Amino acid sequence: MRGSKFFSIDIERSRLGSDLEEAIVFQKHFAQACIDALKEKFVDNDVVGAFHILSPSNMPSKMVKLRDWGQGPTEILCEHFGVAKPLSGVLQDPLLSSTLLCTKFFNFKSHAITTYNDLSFTQLWQLVDLSNSSKLKYPELSKLFAIVRVQCCSTAQCERGFSLQNIIKSKIRNRVTIEHLDWLLTICMVGPDLKEEQMDVEDILTDAIDLWKNSAHHRFLGKISFKNLKRVAKELGENMTDEELQEMIDEADRDGDGEIIAEEFYGIVIMTSLS
Repeated sequence: MRGSKFFSIDIERSRLGSDLEEAIVFQKHFAQACIDALKEKFVDNDVVGAFHILSPSNMPSKMVKLRDWGQGPTEILCEHFGVAKPLSGVLQDPLLSSTLLCTKFFNFKSHAITTYNDLSFTQLWQLVDLSNSSKLKYPELSKLFAIVRVQCCSTAQCERGFSLQNIIKSKIRNRVTIEHLDWLLTICMVGPDLKEEQMDVEDILTDAIDLWKNSAHHRFLGKISFKNLKRVAKELGENMTDEELQEMIDEADRDGDGEIIAEEFYGIVIMTSLS
Protein backbone atom coordinates (compact mmCIF):
# COMPACT_ATOMS: atom_id res chain seq x y z
CA MET A 1 0.00 0.00 0.00
CA ARG A 2 1.36 3.37 -1.02
CA GLY A 3 -0.10 6.66 0.15
CA SER A 4 -3.89 6.45 0.21
CA LYS A 5 -4.21 3.74 -2.44
CA PHE A 6 -4.11 -0.01 -2.35
CA PHE A 7 -3.22 -0.73 -5.97
CA SER A 8 -5.97 1.31 -7.70
CA ILE A 9 -8.39 1.35 -4.76
CA ASP A 10 -8.72 4.52 -2.69
CA ILE A 11 -8.26 3.92 1.02
CA GLU A 12 -9.64 6.32 3.58
CA ARG A 13 -7.55 6.37 6.72
CA SER A 14 -9.17 6.89 10.08
CA ARG A 15 -7.65 9.44 12.43
CA LEU A 16 -8.89 7.33 15.34
CA GLY A 17 -7.06 4.26 14.10
CA SER A 18 -10.16 2.19 13.42
CA ASP A 19 -8.76 1.16 10.03
CA LEU A 20 -5.73 -0.32 11.77
CA GLU A 21 -7.97 -2.22 14.15
CA GLU A 22 -9.97 -3.56 11.23
CA ALA A 23 -6.75 -4.63 9.50
CA ILE A 24 -5.59 -6.48 12.61
CA VAL A 25 -8.97 -8.21 12.96
CA PHE A 26 -8.83 -9.20 9.28
CA GLN A 27 -5.32 -10.62 9.71
CA LYS A 28 -6.45 -12.70 12.68
CA HIS A 29 -9.50 -14.02 10.82
CA PHE A 30 -7.41 -14.76 7.72
CA ALA A 31 -4.76 -16.62 9.75
CA GLN A 32 -7.43 -18.64 11.57
CA ALA A 33 -9.13 -19.48 8.26
CA CYS A 34 -5.79 -20.79 6.92
CA ILE A 35 -5.28 -22.89 10.06
CA ASP A 36 -8.81 -24.30 9.86
CA ALA A 37 -8.36 -25.15 6.17
CA LEU A 38 -5.09 -26.98 6.90
CA LYS A 39 -6.69 -28.92 9.75
CA GLU A 40 -9.57 -29.88 7.47
CA LYS A 41 -7.18 -31.03 4.76
CA PHE A 42 -4.84 -32.94 7.07
CA VAL A 43 -7.39 -34.58 9.33
CA ASP A 44 -5.04 -37.38 10.36
CA ASN A 45 -2.29 -35.15 11.74
CA ASP A 46 -3.17 -36.06 15.33
CA VAL A 47 -2.94 -39.76 14.50
CA VAL A 48 0.40 -39.41 12.72
CA GLY A 49 1.78 -37.27 15.56
CA ALA A 50 0.70 -39.83 18.16
CA PHE A 51 3.22 -42.35 16.82
CA HIS A 52 6.01 -40.40 18.55
CA ILE A 53 5.33 -42.48 21.67
CA LEU A 54 7.11 -45.40 19.98
CA SER A 55 10.49 -43.65 20.09
CA PRO A 56 12.55 -43.99 23.31
CA SER A 57 14.24 -40.64 22.63
CA ASN A 58 10.91 -38.90 23.30
CA MET A 59 10.35 -40.59 26.65
CA PRO A 60 11.17 -38.93 30.00
CA SER A 61 14.14 -40.47 31.76
CA LYS A 62 12.57 -40.46 35.23
CA MET A 63 10.17 -43.25 36.16
CA VAL A 64 7.86 -40.83 38.02
CA LYS A 65 7.16 -38.85 34.85
CA LEU A 66 7.09 -41.98 32.72
CA ARG A 67 4.02 -43.40 34.46
CA ASP A 68 1.51 -41.03 32.85
CA TRP A 69 3.55 -40.12 29.77
CA GLY A 70 1.96 -40.89 26.42
CA GLN A 71 -1.58 -41.50 27.66
CA GLY A 72 -3.14 -38.92 25.33
CA PRO A 73 -1.44 -40.17 22.15
CA THR A 74 -2.19 -43.78 23.15
CA GLU A 75 -5.89 -42.93 23.42
CA ILE A 76 -5.78 -41.32 19.96
CA LEU A 77 -4.21 -44.46 18.46
CA CYS A 78 -6.73 -46.68 20.25
CA GLU A 79 -9.66 -44.60 18.98
CA HIS A 80 -8.35 -44.77 15.42
CA PHE A 81 -7.04 -48.34 15.14
CA GLY A 82 -8.79 -50.08 18.03
CA VAL A 83 -12.39 -49.78 16.84
CA ALA A 84 -14.31 -51.55 14.08
CA LYS A 85 -14.76 -49.43 10.94
CA PRO A 86 -16.93 -49.82 7.83
CA LEU A 87 -15.22 -50.49 4.50
CA SER A 88 -17.28 -50.83 1.31
CA GLY A 89 -20.36 -51.46 3.41
CA VAL A 90 -18.72 -54.18 5.51
CA LEU A 91 -17.73 -53.64 9.14
CA GLN A 92 -14.04 -54.48 9.53
CA ASP A 93 -12.52 -55.78 12.77
CA PRO A 94 -10.20 -53.46 14.75
CA LEU A 95 -6.54 -53.62 13.77
CA LEU A 96 -5.49 -53.97 17.41
CA SER A 97 -6.82 -54.44 20.92
CA SER A 98 -7.07 -51.14 22.79
CA THR A 99 -7.09 -52.90 26.16
CA LEU A 100 -3.98 -54.95 25.39
CA LEU A 101 -2.16 -51.91 23.98
CA CYS A 102 -2.76 -49.82 27.11
CA THR A 103 -1.75 -52.74 29.34
CA LYS A 104 1.52 -53.46 27.52
CA PHE A 105 2.51 -49.87 26.82
CA PHE A 106 3.73 -49.13 30.37
CA ASN A 107 5.91 -52.25 30.37
CA PHE A 108 7.30 -51.21 27.01
CA LYS A 109 8.14 -47.71 28.28
CA SER A 110 10.01 -49.07 31.29
CA HIS A 111 11.91 -51.53 29.12
CA ALA A 112 12.71 -48.96 26.42
CA ILE A 113 14.32 -46.30 28.64
CA THR A 114 16.54 -48.82 30.39
CA THR A 115 17.52 -51.06 27.46
CA TYR A 116 16.94 -49.13 24.24
CA ASN A 117 17.40 -45.49 25.31
CA ASP A 118 20.40 -45.00 22.99
CA LEU A 119 18.65 -46.39 19.90
CA SER A 120 16.85 -44.36 17.27
CA PHE A 121 13.25 -45.13 16.36
CA THR A 122 14.30 -47.08 13.27
CA GLN A 123 17.02 -49.04 15.07
CA LEU A 124 14.70 -50.01 17.91
CA TRP A 125 11.90 -51.26 15.74
CA GLN A 126 14.20 -53.09 13.37
CA LEU A 127 15.42 -54.94 16.45
CA VAL A 128 11.87 -55.64 17.63
CA ASP A 129 10.78 -56.67 14.14
CA LEU A 130 13.54 -59.28 13.94
CA SER A 131 12.85 -60.68 17.40
CA ASN A 132 10.01 -63.18 17.72
CA SER A 133 10.10 -62.86 21.50
CA SER A 134 9.59 -59.09 21.27
CA LYS A 135 6.66 -59.56 18.90
CA LEU A 136 5.08 -61.96 21.39
CA LYS A 137 5.81 -59.61 24.28
CA TYR A 138 4.47 -56.45 22.59
CA PRO A 139 2.04 -57.69 19.89
CA GLU A 140 -0.05 -54.51 19.63
CA LEU A 141 2.99 -52.25 19.56
CA SER A 142 4.45 -54.40 16.80
CA LYS A 143 1.25 -53.84 14.83
CA LEU A 144 1.56 -50.08 15.33
CA PHE A 145 5.11 -50.19 14.08
CA ALA A 146 4.02 -52.09 10.96
CA ILE A 147 1.40 -49.38 10.38
CA VAL A 148 3.72 -46.42 10.88
CA ARG A 149 6.26 -47.87 8.46
CA VAL A 150 3.84 -47.40 5.57
CA GLN A 151 2.40 -44.03 6.56
CA CYS A 152 3.04 -41.24 4.06
CA CYS A 153 3.96 -38.53 6.56
CA SER A 154 5.30 -36.17 3.91
CA THR A 155 4.96 -35.85 0.15
CA ALA A 156 8.03 -33.60 -0.05
CA GLN A 157 10.22 -36.19 -1.78
CA CYS A 158 7.51 -36.91 -4.37
CA GLU A 159 7.00 -33.20 -5.03
CA ARG A 160 10.74 -32.69 -5.48
CA GLY A 161 10.86 -35.59 -7.93
CA PHE A 162 8.08 -34.16 -10.09
CA SER A 163 9.57 -30.66 -9.89
CA LEU A 164 12.91 -31.98 -11.13
CA GLN A 165 11.18 -33.83 -13.95
CA ASN A 166 9.48 -30.60 -15.03
CA ILE A 167 12.80 -28.76 -15.49
CA ILE A 168 14.41 -31.51 -17.58
CA LYS A 169 15.65 -29.92 -20.80
CA SER A 170 17.20 -32.44 -23.17
CA LYS A 171 15.59 -35.33 -25.04
CA ILE A 172 17.77 -37.84 -23.23
CA ARG A 173 16.67 -36.78 -19.77
CA ASN A 174 13.08 -36.53 -20.96
CA ARG A 175 13.09 -40.33 -21.32
CA VAL A 176 12.27 -40.65 -17.60
CA THR A 177 9.15 -42.81 -17.22
CA ILE A 178 6.81 -43.50 -14.30
CA GLU A 179 8.84 -46.65 -13.61
CA HIS A 180 12.07 -44.63 -13.47
CA LEU A 181 10.47 -42.12 -11.11
CA ASP A 182 9.34 -44.97 -8.87
CA TRP A 183 12.92 -46.28 -8.70
CA LEU A 184 14.34 -42.83 -7.97
CA LEU A 185 11.84 -42.12 -5.19
CA THR A 186 12.38 -45.57 -3.67
CA ILE A 187 16.15 -45.03 -3.59
CA CYS A 188 15.68 -41.54 -2.18
CA MET A 189 13.34 -42.63 0.63
CA VAL A 190 14.71 -46.03 1.68
CA GLY A 191 18.18 -46.10 0.16
CA PRO A 192 21.45 -45.54 2.06
CA ASP A 193 22.40 -42.04 3.13
CA LEU A 194 25.64 -41.20 1.33
CA LYS A 195 26.55 -38.68 4.03
CA GLU A 196 26.16 -41.26 6.76
CA GLU A 197 28.28 -43.73 4.83
CA GLN A 198 30.85 -40.95 4.18
CA MET A 199 30.77 -41.72 0.49
CA ASP A 200 31.68 -39.11 -2.08
CA VAL A 201 29.95 -38.91 -5.44
CA GLU A 202 33.27 -38.41 -7.21
CA ASP A 203 34.70 -41.53 -5.54
CA ILE A 204 31.73 -43.58 -6.78
CA LEU A 205 32.16 -42.27 -10.31
CA THR A 206 35.91 -42.95 -10.18
CA ASP A 207 35.20 -46.55 -9.20
CA ALA A 208 32.77 -46.82 -12.12
CA ILE A 209 35.39 -45.54 -14.57
CA ASP A 210 38.01 -47.90 -13.12
CA LEU A 211 35.67 -50.80 -13.81
CA TRP A 212 35.31 -49.56 -17.37
CA LYS A 213 39.08 -49.21 -17.73
CA ASN A 214 39.71 -52.73 -16.45
CA SER A 215 37.27 -54.23 -18.92
CA ALA A 216 39.16 -55.43 -22.00
CA HIS A 217 35.87 -55.62 -23.82
CA HIS A 218 35.42 -51.85 -23.55
CA ARG A 219 39.06 -51.06 -24.48
CA PHE A 220 38.88 -47.91 -22.38
CA LEU A 221 41.88 -45.68 -23.11
CA GLY A 222 41.10 -42.83 -20.74
CA LYS A 223 38.14 -41.38 -22.62
CA ILE A 224 34.57 -42.35 -23.39
CA SER A 225 33.93 -42.22 -27.12
CA PHE A 226 30.72 -42.41 -29.08
CA LYS A 227 31.55 -46.04 -29.87
CA ASN A 228 32.06 -46.86 -26.15
CA LEU A 229 28.80 -45.21 -25.20
CA LYS A 230 26.83 -46.93 -27.95
CA ARG A 231 28.16 -50.36 -26.95
CA VAL A 232 27.29 -49.84 -23.28
CA ALA A 233 23.82 -48.51 -24.13
CA LYS A 234 23.20 -51.64 -26.19
CA GLU A 235 24.44 -53.92 -23.38
CA LEU A 236 22.12 -52.17 -20.92
CA GLY A 237 19.16 -52.56 -23.26
CA GLU A 238 18.77 -48.82 -23.83
CA ASN A 239 17.08 -48.24 -27.19
CA MET A 240 18.76 -44.93 -28.00
CA THR A 241 19.38 -43.47 -31.43
CA ASP A 242 22.79 -42.31 -32.61
CA GLU A 243 21.54 -38.73 -32.44
CA GLU A 244 20.57 -39.12 -28.78
CA LEU A 245 23.91 -40.69 -27.88
CA GLN A 246 25.77 -37.95 -29.70
CA GLU A 247 23.72 -35.36 -27.81
CA MET A 248 24.98 -36.83 -24.54
CA ILE A 249 28.57 -36.61 -25.79
CA ASP A 250 28.12 -33.04 -27.04
CA GLU A 251 26.50 -31.96 -23.76
CA ALA A 252 29.41 -33.17 -21.64
CA ASP A 253 32.29 -32.57 -24.06
CA ARG A 254 33.76 -29.27 -22.93
CA ASP A 255 37.08 -29.46 -24.78
CA GLY A 256 35.42 -30.24 -28.12
CA ASP A 257 37.41 -33.37 -28.98
CA GLY A 258 34.31 -35.52 -29.42
CA GLU A 259 35.08 -37.72 -26.40
CA ILE A 260 34.42 -37.50 -22.66
CA ILE A 261 37.21 -37.54 -20.07
CA ALA A 262 36.62 -38.42 -16.41
CA GLU A 263 36.15 -34.80 -15.35
CA GLU A 264 33.54 -34.23 -18.05
CA PHE A 265 31.86 -37.49 -17.07
CA TYR A 266 31.57 -36.21 -13.47
CA GLY A 267 30.02 -33.04 -14.80
CA ILE A 268 27.25 -34.65 -16.81
CA VAL A 269 26.35 -37.13 -14.06
CA ILE A 270 26.24 -34.48 -11.33
CA MET A 271 24.34 -32.08 -13.60
CA THR A 272 21.84 -34.81 -14.42
CA SER A 273 21.34 -35.62 -10.73
CA LEU A 274 20.64 -31.97 -9.94
CA SER A 275 18.26 -31.35 -12.84
